[in-house]
Amino acid sequence: MDNVTAGVDADHALGKQIIEHCGGSNLLYAAGHRGTYRQHRLMLAAIGITVISGGLRSQGADRQLLHYGHILARRGVSILVVASNDGAFARLPVETGVTVLTLTPGLVSKRLRTRADAVVALHHPGQPFWATTTDPQGV
Repeated sequence: MDNVTAGVDADHALGKQIIEHCGGSNLLYAAGHRGTYRQHRLMLAAIGITVISGGLRSQGADRQLLHYGHILARRGVSILVVASNDGAFARLPVETGVTVLTLTPGLVSKRLRTRADAVVALHHPGQPFWATTTDPQGV
């Protein structure tokens, strides 16, 4: 949530777009720095996303999501969809596929692009959001 947000007024639509890309899964997690968590938790919970506080640590949200990614991989989830630009997610389990959702494809870290099977650029010139899938190496 910290680097993929469209602002409080548009994040509900963004959350729904992310859910669509996850194929209706009920295994949806979001994490953010404590302030971001507090600002978004009720809205995201209302649309079916489990929201986790990353606390006050600078990488707390990433650590939480990586932890859940490893748990999901152990449970047999074969594809993880990550809404982030952060290279930390290149450390997701190697036995899973990774799809990256982003608002700013040019800012997806090289490490994450290398790890990703696909990068999906979510665009929001207005409502509703729409998406374009790109080759992760060509971003």
